Amino acid sequence: MNAGDHRPGLYVELPLDESGRARLRELGSGPVWFAEPGAVSAADDRALAGADIALGNPEDARVAEAPRLRWLQPASVGIDTFKIRARGHEADEVV
Repeated sequence: MNAGDHRPGLYVELPLDESGRARLRELGSGPVWFAEPGAVSAADDRALAGADIALGNPEDARVAEAPRLRWLQPASVGIDTFKIRARGHEADEVV
């Protein structure tokens, strides 16, 4: 696979019904992984670690362990509740 062939992976940790899940699958061109909020598993952790985009509110420690993650879209209005430790920065620094 060439670098230009990469299809961004989407990790979703939102309480969606099947029609909502189907809609996200239709919109994306890459793999989509759905995790149940509050009941995440080791498989969910691996999916988040390999995702480019995450929707929902995964725990900040899990986000910090997601090296490919480029876009986090929280389910909340702001990201005040997240203490994301960007590589080389402390949790309370603005990056």
